[in-house]
Amino acid sequence: MFAIISSSLSSAISRYITFELGKGDGGRLREVFSMSVNIQLIIGLFILVIGEIAGLWFIENKMSIDETRRNVAVVVFQFSLLTFLVNLISVPYNACVIAHEKMKFFAYIGVAEVFLKLFAVFILKYVCFDKLELWALLLMLIAVVLRLVYGIYCRKNFKECRYKFNINQDLLKEMFGFAGWNFIGEIAGVLRNHGVNVLLNVYFGPVVNAGRGIANQVSHAVNQFSRNFMIAVSPQITKLYAKEEIASSYNLALMSSRLSGCLLLIVSLPLVMEMDFVLHLWLGPYPKAALNFSILSIILVAVESIALPFVTLQRATGKMKKYQLVVGTVHLLNFPISFLLLAGSFRADYVYYVAIFLAIVCLFCRVALLKDNMPISMAPFFKDVCLRLLLVVSACVIMCYIVKQYISIPPIGSMLLIVLFSTILVVLLGMKKSEIIFLKNKIRGK
Repeated sequence: MFAIISSSLSSAISRYITFELGKGDGGRLREVFSMSVNIQLIIGLFILVIGEIAGLWFIENKMSIDETRRNVAVVVFQFSLLTFLVNLISVPYNACVIAHEKMKFFAYIGVAEVFLKLFAVFILKYVCFDKLELWALLLMLIAVVLRLVYGIYCRKNFKECRYKFNINQDLLKEMFGFAGWNFIGEIAGVLRNHGVNVLLNVYFGPVVNAGRGIANQVSHAVNQFSRNFMIAVSPQITKLYAKEEIASSYNLALMSSRLSGCLLLIVSLPLVMEMDFVLHLWLGPYPKAALNFSILSIILVAVESIALPFVTLQRATGKMKKYQLVVGTVHLLNFPISFLLLAGSFRADYVYYVAIFLAIVCLFCRVALLKDNMPISMAPFFKDVCLRLLLVVSACVIMCYIVKQYISIPPIGSMLLIVLFSTILVVLLGMKKSEIIFLKNKIRGK
């Protein structure tokens, strides 16, 4: 929850580093980097103080935790806070890697992080120590290792990554202004996720929280596919806008939105159709709420993945005031509407229906607001994104119904068949002819 203080600034840092790289102003870029490090250090110190005061008070007085495990919760919180601070200081370096589009290094680090965490899980089995405390400690150590690797790589490869203490008041004011309006969106995101978690804890208890936690892990795994796709595309959208190639940046956002939705469909559809099997394979017996929560959370992720390119393009413009007032306000409605529904004895899964509906509203708001900042038409969005995705989803749903009803095969076989058919439908219905030709040439080239 404390991440809302830094996330808005992290977005500002990523945007300004990528934007200045696109403009090719080396001096300004070095200044932005040094200022970014200063900002993160100051914010980190502030969060550390607030976390130690407000965070501990909340755990001790408000959370529904077994008394025998409360001390463990406090220890985990301390390690989590330190992990967060290490990741916070890493933001300018990560932003430089992505802005320079060094995706091979980014991929290596991602794979290394996964293997380090896998190794940490194996350690848990053989160490006679509280496993939750040890897990939190190991995550912190992994964060420190990755931070050092990023720092060494950036200093060696990027000229701007030479920290020099300086305070540019105009730049500081500009970045904080950008971040200030982003702050509204970050608050909305925290209330929708963590705030609703607290509401579920109050009205349904820890078991339903456990079901939501499982659903969050499922949706996070699925979301990584679209997020990684956007990490590769986002710098290009921002750089094109910085070069004043407005039409190209908008067209890239449209294509990214459609392909991101298609990619997520291929990944998520087999999970949705065989979610009970997947959860049993993963967990054995699982909380009843986890099944429906997981399916709905994947749908929510799918809607938001379609919107991500337009978020990137909006940030590239630097005009966040009206955008956050509209989109942030719509997102903020998640918490009060969920509160009213839960207080009115509605089922726990209604919080997801609210989130999905408001995410769809926000998608259309984002594209409409872009029209205020640049000379674009919404017609390509409806034609190339909405209609194509609707056609692909409809065809895939019909295909899934046929597979489940008329083909008797084990769940693994069903999932593989759905992936195969949905990939074919995405290529035939979701991609343009020029994109299919490009894909064929790439495959032949490999």
